[in-house]
Amino acid sequence: MKYRIVATTLICLLFTACDNNSSDNNNSPANNQTTPRLSAGPHLGFIVGFDVLDADMTSLAETLSTEAISAGKRTARIQLDWAELEPQPGFFNQEELTERLVDAKKQQQSVFVTLSTLDTGELTIPADLMAADGKTAAAGLELDGPIINRRMREFLAWLIPELAAYNIWGLSLANEPSTNIGAIAEQEIIGFLTQSADYARTLDEYLAITVTLASTTDPALDAFTSEIIRHLDIGLFNYYCLAFENLQTTDKARWSDDLDLMINAAEGRDVFFQELGCPAGYSDLGVSASTPAESIGATPQIQREFFQYMFDHIISREQLRGASVFQLFDWSPELADSFTQFLINPDEPGSELTAAALREWLGTVGMCRWSNGNCRPVWSVYLDAVSRAASVRSSLIE
Repeated sequence: MKYRIVATTLICLLFTACDNNSSDNNNSPANNQTTPRLSAGPHLGFIVGFDVLDADMTSLAETLSTEAISAGKRTARIQLDWAELEPQPGFFNQEELTERLVDAKKQQQSVFVTLSTLDTGELTIPADLMAADGKTAAAGLELDGPIINRRMREFLAWLIPELAAYNIWGLSLANEPSTNIGAIAEQEIIGFLTQSADYARTLDEYLAITVTLASTTDPALDAFTSEIIRHLDIGLFNYYCLAFENLQTTDKARWSDDLDLMINAAEGRDVFFQELGCPAGYSDLGVSASTPAESIGATPQIQREFFQYMFDHIISREQLRGASVFQLFDWSPELADSFTQFLINPDEPGSELTAAALREWLGTVGMCRWSNGNCRPVWSVYLDAVSRAASVRSSLIE
């Protein structure tokens, strides 16, 4: 999905700790060969959102987080930015990293890290390696060339031991890289990611290395995905109940087809969903789109059915290992507006409808409403699935 990283990306769960005796902190490779720091079986987490929360919303998030942990939630995700962690060549922001990892450790959850180097069709490497337009590598540099490769290795050589000290179980080296990033050739993107993954694996045998891929419903991504996946430990995807070719909600037949495509793309590897999302639509808020043409067809029932379908498969199919729900709260109207305005172009017919559809998607994507904090029916579906997933994990260690 297309969104930009907020100045301070929120940690998935910032709040309370679970049982210190949880088996999910097992560091033994015998526990699981591809994810040795994550206990076998299904795991269901969520991200809170990208808005800055006031005191009341923070308190509510704490309450809901505690409820999820009580039900058996044992996993969380944080996102880090290479450019923020290396603001100057060779200078690594230890304070920023430590703060994020300490917060993660307080949760006593099995934590996964997403690293922003390529992010949804954008290049997000350190500023000194970027061209002035902020879209491609600096003049004379290739993304998979020796200079950027050396810098990435030096960065990973600092980062990965730090992650190991906090028992991080997995690391994604990019979020939704695509074949179309400025003037960067597809093979440069593949080379950068595969070189980075191969090197990262040499630094920590217990850390699952991967790249977050868009759901492979676009045939143009098949070869791209196939070239990258063979260098990864697990398959990791973002998946939503929307067809992004028209921003309309999809149905169970489409979910089934998409799920098969992603499982096949993983080529036998365990599959996780970094983001699993489905909006409830404006009707849930008691409002409607400005015109019928703007409606994305989302309803609370579709949202509930989507998550029920996906959770059932994750819990029952051994290869499907977990998901992080996108997200606990809706985006606020202000944040949704700020992230969709860039889509509006007077010279592009239909751009306003696209922006309006994306606003509805972001503004109703939460398991709970931003407007009043009340949770939708999908929250009960989530808690029930978390409990069932915990039972499966327990049965595997008995």
